[in-house]
Amino acid sequence: MDKVNYPTLFFHGFMGWGEQDGVNNYVPYWGILKKRNVLEHLRSEGFEVYAPSMGPWNSAWDRACELWAIIMGGTVDYGKVHSETYGHNRYGRTYPGIIKDWGEKGPHEMINVVGHSFGGPTVLAFCDLIANGSKTEREGTDPDDLSPLFLETKPQKVHCASTLTGVNNGTTFASWLRKPGVVIISQLCLMLCSVFGNSKVARYYDFYMDEWNMMDNQYERTENHLRGPLKIQKQVNRFHKNFFDSIGHEMKLECMQEICKKMGPPSPDTYFFAHSGDRTHYDEKRGCRIINKDANFISKVPAILCSKWGSQYLADNYHWNLDEWTYNDGFVNVPGQKAPFCFPSEDAESFYQDFKKGIWYNLPTRQNFDHLSWIGMGETVEDTFKFYDDLLARYAELP
Repeated sequence: MDKVNYPTLFFHGFMGWGEQDGVNNYVPYWGILKKRNVLEHLRSEGFEVYAPSMGPWNSAWDRACELWAIIMGGTVDYGKVHSETYGHNRYGRTYPGIIKDWGEKGPHEMINVVGHSFGGPTVLAFCDLIANGSKTEREGTDPDDLSPLFLETKPQKVHCASTLTGVNNGTTFASWLRKPGVVIISQLCLMLCSVFGNSKVARYYDFYMDEWNMMDNQYERTENHLRGPLKIQKQVNRFHKNFFDSIGHEMKLECMQEICKKMGPPSPDTYFFAHSGDRTHYDEKRGCRIINKDANFISKVPAILCSKWGSQYLADNYHWNLDEWTYNDGFVNVPGQKAPFCFPSEDAESFYQDFKKGIWYNLPTRQNFDHLSWIGMGETVEDTFKFYDDLLARYAELP
């Protein structure tokens, strides 16, 4: 069978950035260092790849809606029912479209999607809307006013979908923080939006919070200025209240379980893969698993929270295998990175075995691989490039 290199879109995680953000010219998200720019390398190998910029703190649903407009062109429609339910603007920015012929016969008939960290839930939400649309939006919106994204059937299909340390089932790190902890972290992040959202800084790192009226669309505003850190506190408070439209809350175990239950069945046209990593070992002194010494320093404290206190949260609220949940990559427990619990799944022995569409496959957990290893931090250029070369080459082989 002939190989088909469909376009591949890479979804960044929480607090991440895409190619439209100026910072990507100096510190590419996919590769971290300019000499290790994964997308430039893949393009040199003949692959068509994109890394769209999405709201770094936006919910998976909002990101999925943004991606539809980014790919097909047009104005972002977050959905009439959704926007009214969660209290933000229905419409967002307007995009020219990067694959406007997606769904038509030819090299763009289908696409592949890859999500890192919270890019995982973004993959889930995006694939669900592509495959099933939204019944809620269809029932609550005039048909003439409904975005094509929410239709039950559409010609656009996803060929392969992969999550890399995706927060597919949640992380005990977020659940342990509970609402007060999540709100504190979110508050600090959105204070940056308050200060820099309407300044030239947004050209380098875009906060994408204009649908919440926290900033002006940077491509339309006429003024550039700094603001007080609490200038948009009213909007921030509204954002904090929405458990299912706030990225911090959505990473909790309890939220991800509820979100997945509301999704339709996985598309029978798509191959699904969950990649996971573990970089911990058991420490007798602390009585829990801790991050390995050679891991990046950013992961050290969250790893203990995932392993020790996060496991206690599980013991109090769930009846899952606690020992399995102590293994983590610094931010996400290994079971949290696996295929969504509510979808049919199988454990794969290798990335080169036979696969079926419509089923999630848990690939073997990569050892000594932390949360940021997937985007190149702490890994060699050769190993980073080889992983993505193999990933996209395998996509092309699948019928």
